[in-house]
This record gives sequence, C-alpha cells and structure tokens, in this order.
Amino acid sequence: MNFDTDEPGLPRRDVPPTNLPTSAVPRAAVVLRGAATASQQPPEIVCDVGMDRVDKSDEILLAWLDTQFDPLLEASRATPTAPAPSTAALTQKVSPQKEMEAQQQEERSEAQAALAAYRAELVGLSREPGRNARPSDSRPELITTATGRKMFKPRVGLGPRIYIGFDAEWTQSRRGHNRIDSVQFVAYGPTGGSSEKIFDLSGDHDVDQRISLADALDVVLDEAEEACVFEHWPHEVVLVGFFLRGDITAFADFKELRPQLDGVSGSLGTVGKAAKLTLPMDEARQARLKSRFRMVLGDDFDPRVLNVRIIDASGLGPPGVSLHKIGEWLQQPKVSLPPGYSKSDMRTFKRREPEAFKEYALHDARLAVLYVLWVLWFADRHLGLKGLSSTVSSLA
Repeated sequence: MNFDTDEPGLPRRDVPPTNLPTSAVPRAAVVLRGAATASQQPPEIVCDVGMDRVDKSDEILLAWLDTQFDPLLEASRATPTAPAPSTAALTQKVSPQKEMEAQQQEERSEAQAALAAYRAELVGLSREPGRNARPSDSRPELITTATGRKMFKPRVGLGPRIYIGFDAEWTQSRRGHNRIDSVQFVAYGPTGGSSEKIFDLSGDHDVDQRISLADALDVVLDEAEEACVFEHWPHEVVLVGFFLRGDITAFADFKELRPQLDGVSGSLGTVGKAAKLTLPMDEARQARLKSRFRMVLGDDFDPRVLNVRIIDASGLGPPGVSLHKIGEWLQQPKVSLPPGYSKSDMRTFKRREPEAFKEYALHDARLAVLYVLWVLWFADRHLGLKGLSSTVSSLA
C-alpha cells in the first residue's frame, strides 16, 4: 500500500481501496487526476505527503489472520450448558460482554471485506503507462561515518513487515559435533500469501562453507516477491525460530550477527532494536528496486539494508511447551518422523525420502511463524496490545 512501480514509467498496481477501515488505510494521501479511457492518458498518481506518514502496520495481515484464527478460538471454547428454567428469562438479556463481542465481530467482518477489496484492487488495476508518485519532501537521517564524513543514512523500504519462520535440520557426527543438513524458510506476506525455500547444506561441513543469513534472506525475499507474497519492499523482516539458539548458529555470518542479538529467556533474539543485515543483492536487482521506489524514497533508498527482528517462538509460550503441542493448538499437527528414522540422523531420512523430508522440515518452520502470528493476532484483537514482544512477560 505504498507508492511504487514495477518498471520505470509504469503506474503502481495497488491504489489503496477507499472502503478499508480507517486503521487499515495508509495515512498518505493519494490523488488520481483524470480518468483513463481508450483515447486518453491514464490517471496521474500523486503523493503529496512525506514518507513519515506512510502506514507500516500489520492491519491487513491481521484481517487475514481473523479468517484463520477466529474459527480456532471458537472451536476451543467449551459448549455452554443449558440454563435452568427459572433463569432462562434472565439470560435472554444481552450482557455487555456479548455486546462487545458482537461489535468486535462486526469490525472483523468489515476488515475481512476490506482485505478482499484490497486483493481485488491488486488484481484489477492496469499497468498502463503513466507518471509515478512525486518525491517525498522529507529527508533521511544525517550520520557521521567512522572517517568523520557526513552522509545520509540509507533508507530502508516502506512496505509492511514480512514474517519468516525458519528451522534447521542436523545430523550428529561420530566426533560428537552436529553437521547441518538443511535450513528452511516459510515466508508470510501482508495479505496472507506464503512461499517456501529449502537450502540443502549436506556437503557443507565447515562453518565458513555454509550459507550466510544475509544470503539466505536475499534469496527468500527475491522468490517471495516473484511469487507475489508481497508487493512493496518491507521496512522490516520478522525472523522466527523455535528454540533458535542452536539453529541461528547454522549461518556463516553468525559471528557478525551475534553482537546485535540479546539473551532472551535462555535463547537469543532482538529486544527493542532490530538487527541490520546487508543483503548481497546483485546490481541489476538493486537498480530495479531503486527504480520502483525512487520517486518516494529518493536516491538514499538502499534495498540491500534490511532490518531483521529475531524472535524465538518458544519464549512466547508456556514454559517447556513443544512444537508438537503448538501444532495441536493450531490444528496443524507436527509431521512425525516415519518409522526407522532418528532425529539424530536426518541425513539418512533426507537421502532416502527427500519429499517426506521436505514436508517434515518446512512444517516445523511454518509452525514457528504461525504461532508468532497467533500471538500477534490474539494480543491485538483480545488484549488491545499493539506490536509483538520477545517474551510472554513483556506482553503483560
């Protein structure tokens, strides 16, 4: 819901629909000048406010989560018993709590309708030639480099967050060290679309030979964008694991990433400030993304700079909760290992049954990110808490 083009000279595809709830509509003013017909120029798209007012919230994602998690919550509630005859008349009065629930349900229905309309806008808008949004008047932050030189801090994207679950599979070697077999990612975009990616690391025995987190996220985001999981380059990625203290060490750049991480409930994550990664993006892709967003972000936009918030999903559940139990809660049972295979020897499982291994590995990453999305949704819809914390205690 920001302002960009797919190619130079082409208008952006997704003008925000007018029927979105106030909380879901970007606070940037968009004006269409003129009407596009077969014999006329297409409408001109004008952005007349600064970047600092563009909405980066999860409201559209929350509307999609309503459709996923409301039925789960209803199914988990116990069936009420029939009231005694003497009190039946009293129960016919609507309680304040029921009135509030009815109002919340109405608001969710509106949000869901807005989500459907927004998706229709994405599909229905044309790609006819036209002018892009005007540059923003706001300027980025001025910073001083280590050499004392003044320069503008590179701008990151403006799009909503992308939530990515990840997991790693290992095999214990005879020397007592774990050897990594694969690392897998499941990405969810702001309208509920998702994509998956597995990196096969069976031949990489030394840490320096493994894939870096920056390399992995560069590929994951590239393929997610290609699959239309998201439309606008995100201002932040939320990376989610389950007991990620071991899995986060799988990446070649962990030593560089470690100083940006905090100790959280015996694991690792980011508290307060997101970690920053520089993606190894090729020049052609940089040029394409800069071309799409230059009219709004200016020449200071650097798509390689990525804010990454890292969360261990196990810190958001009851002490000792397992991924198996979370799968039951979400009605997405954890995939079990077939008979004859061991968790300590995933390499044999992957070699003999690659498709079953892929399903097993990806589902663990999916459960981790879905649980964090559940916490985000429940805290917003039922507790009135905005945003996402790294632990249950910090939500209180």
